[in-house]
Amino acid sequence: MAKTKKSFDYGDPFPSRFRNLIEKKGATLDALAAEFNTTRQTVSNWQNGVTVPDAVSICDIARYFGVTTDYLLGLTDVKTIETNVRAVAEYTGLSEDAIKALSDPYNPHLQCEINDIGGTFSAPPSAKDIVSDFIKSKEFSTFSFEMTKFFSQYLRFAETYKEKREWIRFAPRDEEFYKKFLGMWDSYVEDLGAPDFFSGYFSSELADKDKKDVEKRIDELCSDKKDSQGDVLWDKMAWNVASSEAKEETNGSDLSRFRIQQAIQSYLDDVEGSIMNLVLGDESDGENH
Repeated sequence: MAKTKKSFDYGDPFPSRFRNLIEKKGATLDALAAEFNTTRQTVSNWQNGVTVPDAVSICDIARYFGVTTDYLLGLTDVKTIETNVRAVAEYTGLSEDAIKALSDPYNPHLQCEINDIGGTFSAPPSAKDIVSDFIKSKEFSTFSFEMTKFFSQYLRFAETYKEKREWIRFAPRDEEFYKKFLGMWDSYVEDLGAPDFFSGYFSSELADKDKKDVEKRIDELCSDKKDSQGDVLWDKMAWNVASSEAKEETNGSDLSRFRIQQAIQSYLDDVEGSIMNLVLGDESDGENH
């Protein structure tokens, strides 16, 4: 006979999603306790995985937050109780928000139709028809793949940028900081057979007075002052350093951006050809009669 589970782990689907729903709704434990006819401590135990709500309470929680019990228990990632939206989301993998946006009857951009003055089409294609056609095209596969690459590569650059921002902003201004700062530029001359050119020269060759001058200049580059374009110097320095260190990622994201534009342009070229063939084809049909 199967044993009834008495508790969850803190990171299990139910306590994690319960906490997230509570946070998004801004509900208090006292208010939830009153809503579910239980105690504040019981609700706290539920959200921390210490105890498991009974079936009736799980249904009450789902109803209160407007989600399904399957979502609460981690059986699906789709929250909505709208069965048609849920079915489409689970079948396609699209988010609920994307599905609702595509089916929004009040979105004028999605409801517009081609202005078919010459009556080429029996029923003018709508914006949704065009979206559907693009998704079916070979270019959409390239578009999706390159978008994924773009996101991944730019994310790595953004993480590097964040790391440099935090380091430049908050690292103690000691000799190790100045040496490491200069070391970020060593790669520019490393290929010339001069490794540690800037950082090494700073550490072993410069006199104390000259070091102070270098440190003063670095402090200015990492200060809150603004340049002539209005950019804060320390933030601009972090951006430049991140761009240098993550050159492969920035080059990759630029290449993906270019390929995305190519895919869209290729699709538009195909559309132009299809429209022209359709219109001239109708003209030929008329001549044959």
